[in-house]
Amino acid sequence: MKLKPKILLILALMFFSIVALEFFSGEFYFEKFFRIQKQKQLMNVDFINSHDEINMRKLRNFQNTTDSVVLIVKDNKIVNIHDFDYFSIQTDEGDKIILLNAFLNNLYSDDRFYLVDKEPIKLIGIDILAGKYYLPISIQCIDRVYEDYKFATMKDLRTSSIKGNVYATSDSDFFSPQANTLVESFSKLSDMKKEIHMFTNSNGQDVEIIKREIEGYKIFIFYSYQNLSSVFPTLRVYFYFKAIFLLLLTLVIGRFFDYFLVNPIVHLSKVTERISKLNFKNDIIYHRNDEIGELYFKIDEMAYRLEDVIKLYRDEAEKNIIKKEELEEKIMSFMHEIKTPLSLIMGFTELMQDKYKNDEDFNIIISEAKRLLRLSEETLLLENNSPVKENIILARFDIIPVIKLGLYIYQKELSDKKIIFNENREIFVIGDREKIEQVIFNLLKNGYNYAKSKIIITVNKISDDKVTISIENDGEPIPEADLHKIWNKFYTTSNNYQRGLGLYIISNILKAHKSKYGVINRENSVKFYFTLDLDKE
Repeated sequence: MKLKPKILLILALMFFSIVALEFFSGEFYFEKFFRIQKQKQLMNVDFINSHDEINMRKLRNFQNTTDSVVLIVKDNKIVNIHDFDYFSIQTDEGDKIILLNAFLNNLYSDDRFYLVDKEPIKLIGIDILAGKYYLPISIQCIDRVYEDYKFATMKDLRTSSIKGNVYATSDSDFFSPQANTLVESFSKLSDMKKEIHMFTNSNGQDVEIIKREIEGYKIFIFYSYQNLSSVFPTLRVYFYFKAIFLLLLTLVIGRFFDYFLVNPIVHLSKVTERISKLNFKNDIIYHRNDEIGELYFKIDEMAYRLEDVIKLYRDEAEKNIIKKEELEEKIMSFMHEIKTPLSLIMGFTELMQDKYKNDEDFNIIISEAKRLLRLSEETLLLENNSPVKENIILARFDIIPVIKLGLYIYQKELSDKKIIFNENREIFVIGDREKIEQVIFNLLKNGYNYAKSKIIITVNKISDDKVTISIENDGEPIPEADLHKIWNKFYTTSNNYQRGLGLYIISNILKAHKSKYGVINRENSVKFYFTLDLDKE
């Protein structure tokens, strides 16, 4: 995938992931997160001072901050009773305190609620604490009746009937928006078994009661969660607008990436593609001083240098082609001209052999002269691209005398070198004897040209049908980069005007014999090797 659609795809996936996550799970996680944070806030009670006393200012601040209602009980008495609307009744069983917050909010009657001091009343209420504190459901005075329409419809409430005279009333100077609706939760105090208790009130709201016991105080914290599902239609509208905003933001960011990042890279890709086709036309259009601008500059600089190198290479290649053609022409001319003197040498040598019979040196001279004539013929055939393999004549011969013949022919050149070769057994191989002689003679010549003091020749059977011949000299190692190049035509690692044909000819001969050959740099020497097929007879 191209860079531009890839970036747009990534941005689109990010956009849809965020929108989908918020839309489908926002309500759930928002509500859950809100409740966890609210619960931590409610548990952080800080209004009991070091003297185990209630700091009323901190208590009011706590209730205002957390939007909760706090009931503090000690020795079966409500310590912060003045935070609630209430009145007292004198009965035969003692004084009873009636909490009015919820009752006043849930009256049937539209008439103003009032009580007269020492007025006899009959009350039906819910006992919330030790038979002393009650929530009223119905208050019957001499000439009027007040009823709580919510509690009146509930059938599972444990109610008590109280008769007595009103003797004290109190209006709270503390207002909490939750007080009116949460006083009814006081009826759940007797059911609390755990530190945190949840229930649903008559309005369908989730109410959480937290019970803490600190320094002899029983602290009940009431909080009514709003029905968050009623809030979320508004939040969904918010999510819709947010999705539109994120979409527009994605398009803007995509355009930004397209202009400042993608387009320069796409253009840069086209520039490099053109350079790969050796078109070095300069049309760099990016001029900002950043990493991409630096990359443009480096590629432009590389293109100029590459153009110069290619031009130089082409000039040198043209010169080398001319030199190669001139060299090949000279070689062909030399090989053509050498045939006449070689024929004369052979003729005079044969006459001398008749005069000095049984002289092995004359046999060597005649054999080498014939080999040179054949080499000249084969070299002339190269002009017509005739492969060496066509001139291979396979036969059975002993490889040891061939090596000894090479040592004998080059004994003068090898006189200052130590030759290590003590093989006297017969090892018969299959190959073209004259061609293998050429291989061994060339390797020996290469050895005495580069050896410092020593040449080692070994012949080892590596299997039942293969033998390895190696010629090792203690000269300088061949650079690793040149090891595979030395077999190329006209390649040489020296500066002594050698033409680099010897190893090229060797490689062609050994390829025709299907031989495994090569060169290895050893610790203090260079080893050339090749294999031949063993004669199994």
